Amino acid sequence: MKFPFFYCTNSFAIKSISVIGDFNNWDSSRNSFKRHDDGTWMTEIELSPGNYRYKFLINDSIYFNDPNALIYTHDDKGGTASSIIIGENNKRIINIKPASLNIESYSFLCVDKDLLSCENSGKKYYKDKHSSLTLKIVFSDIIGLCAVNAIWYTPNNEIYEVQESVLEDRVKDEVNGNEALFQIDINDDTPEGDWKLQIFINGTFALEDSFTIELKQPEVLDNAVSYGAPILAVDSELPDFLIDQASQDGYTPSESEIKTNSQTDAEKEEELSGEELLGLFDDIKEINISHNPKTSVPDEVEVPNDSNIINLFDEIRESEVKDENPLDMSNAPATASNEDVESDSSIDELLELKDFINFSQSLDTKPEANEADVIESDEASIDEILKDIKDIKDITDENS
Repeated sequence: MKFPFFYCTNSFAIKSISVIGDFNNWDSSRNSFKRHDDGTWMTEIELSPGNYRYKFLINDSIYFNDPNALIYTHDDKGGTASSIIIGENNKRIINIKPASLNIESYSFLCVDKDLLSCENSGKKYYKDKHSSLTLKIVFSDIIGLCAVNAIWYTPNNEIYEVQESVLEDRVKDEVNGNEALFQIDINDDTPEGDWKLQIFINGTFALEDSFTIELKQPEVLDNAVSYGAPILAVDSELPDFLIDQASQDGYTPSESEIKTNSQTDAEKEEELSGEELLGLFDDIKEINISHNPKTSVPDEVEVPNDSNIINLFDEIRESEVKDENPLDMSNAPATASNEDVESDSSIDELLELKDFINFSQSLDTKPEANEADVIESDEASIDEILKDIKDIKDITDENS
């Protein structure tokens, strides 16, 4: 009696199919399939009562079990085969509990050349870094004997390798479940590009995924700045401790850096020169530094009155006017003299004096100020400031 065999899939292009088994001595040339208009491939074989093992050979390279066999067994090579049983009444015996299983999860694993295995969710692998690629599939609810096939496709969609893993319900792994592993090596001859992988269970399509193999892993430039580290702006000045360290290390600044630093120093020298200094004197003269009657000052601290400070300012200004060219700094020596250093420091002290007077004047707006609000740190410095102003005046008189 003739029994039909057929196969159909849209997962890949089929060029040829033949059935091989015990009934034709596993000869692929004896029972070829024909393609029908609906895409189904089919053939018929005359079989007498008995038990026969067989497989489908597709495109001369893919060995699949028959999805319609429902009964599967082991072959002589350690793999699996479909089984067809013909009874004495010439009828096919059907398994009422067909083989099946469920896919719980799958993942790609790579092995680098340091023999460290790791998961790679990005699915990109490099020939200069990785030595192999593995697909791991975890199954559950296994019934009977099942063959799981993996087909690896190169970037030009050619079959690179077909692999098979066997699972059956008699083998239980209570800890890790039942796993199937499929692996390919990555070497200099491995084609580069986008690969494809398909999984079939007893000849039935189950899943498809893709990955990429490249020649070299891209170099990553480590431009990251540690969290919380200070970042200097382009026009920021280097801190003094960095400049000192650079000088200790033998660092020599460039001409552009020397020029920039010289310009910066010149700008600093002109900040309070000439007319601007005289204007500062006028501003301080206009400030009312009368003693605040609501604020108590210790008896031992002598608060300068308006006439004393104004007279000192007038004397300094008269000495300043005697200078032939007070605003011309073009002929100034490159190295500051002692008088220049003292003058610069006195200017800072004048600014501090002005701030102090402003603060004293602001106390007038606080009618409820008590003795705790009186400035303590600046009281002792007033006498020192007045003394420095007198010294500057004497030095100026000597120079003139």
